[in-house]
Amino acid sequence: MNEQDLILVEVAKDLHSLQKYCGTDSVVTIPKSVFAIEKEAFRGNEHIEKVIIPITVKHIDELAFAECKKLKTVEIHCPTISFKKNPFFNSASEFEIIFKGTKADFEKAAGKVKIAVDEYQSGDYHHPTATHFEYYKIITYSHIFSSDEYEPFTCTVKCSDGELVYHQMPYRTRQERTT
Repeated sequence: MNEQDLILVEVAKDLHSLQKYCGTDSVVTIPKSVFAIEKEAFRGNEHIEKVIIPITVKHIDELAFAECKKLKTVEIHCPTISFKKNPFFNSASEFEIIFKGTKADFEKAAGKVKIAVDEYQSGDYHHPTATHFEYYKIITYSHIFSSDEYEPFTCTVKCSDGELVYHQMPYRTRQERTT
């Protein structure tokens, strides 16, 4: 990998944020001077198949690896990393994350983030002859594994103390209705 392919912003002496990767390598190793991978840093890259993220990277921002259709392996060496909304949105249909930490660490880092609540009502409750109406809430969650609603995917997460497998998660969850 050529370091000229990386657009880095220095935030402190020898501490950088990765804003964009512009290269064509299939394997990318993030430099140890990087502490954050910014929003859309790799988005739409048509070449990357594997990325190695060192222990120095503490957060991966939203859509960082979105639409990287050839991405097959992500190696994460920081057990306390945090993810923002949908960093792997609409990536390859099958990929693996090798996580250098426990299953509990990964589940904490990859937890759902509630991003919207929409309220819906059905039936014509203003009409004088209406017999009932239905009220329910749709909660939209952000997941690190979100995908296009019509494209199934599987992500295998290999933790240092076990293995997890994730399948496509729905964007919306219907809560209990009230009448």
